[in-house]
Amino acid sequence: VFLNELPNATMPEDCKAALMLILFTGARPGEIVNMTKDNIDGDWLVLSRDERKNKKPHRSYLVPEAKALIPESGSYDISTNNYLSKKLARALTGKESGKNDIEISLPVAHFTPNDLRRTCATGLSELCFIDDLLDVYQGRQKTGVVRVYNRNRYDKERQEMAEAWAQRLENIRTETEVTDHKQT
Repeated sequence: VFLNELPNATMPEDCKAALMLILFTGARPGEIVNMTKDNIDGDWLVLSRDERKNKKPHRSYLVPEAKALIPESGSYDISTNNYLSKKLARALTGKESGKNDIEISLPVAHFTPNDLRRTCATGLSELCFIDDLLDVYQGRQKTGVVRVYNRNRYDKERQEMAEAWAQRLENIRTETEVTDHKQT
């Protein structure tokens, strides 16, 4: 439903792009709305420990569809250098709400941008990626002895997961289009 309803949703185009980036990367909404052009390194979204809730650096592979959603350098908010203006960031994260904020409206009951992070994790699990790799993909902290001894960044696996997830999203979108077309 989300993939087909988003294009018609009542919100600015950069908010729609940010929501899709959350869905593609499994990142936290705040990480996407606060990213700057300096966070893009080739095909990777690179977040420092200071930019993350869990204070651990993280890398997300950007498939071409996700990378296309990121504006050129001239499209960033000049005052903050962020991907989205403060007003749009508040609308997406629900933090520091103030008057005259932009309303995000999707025809999906009880939707929050963080639902896309959960959808990403569930979808990757359905594609048979193990929980340990899901944690890597979404940048969750390692625990126990693994946290101390395992220094692998899993870039190959992150890329493989991102590509598989992007293909699954495309399949969902086109399956729904075919289904919708048959119903009319």
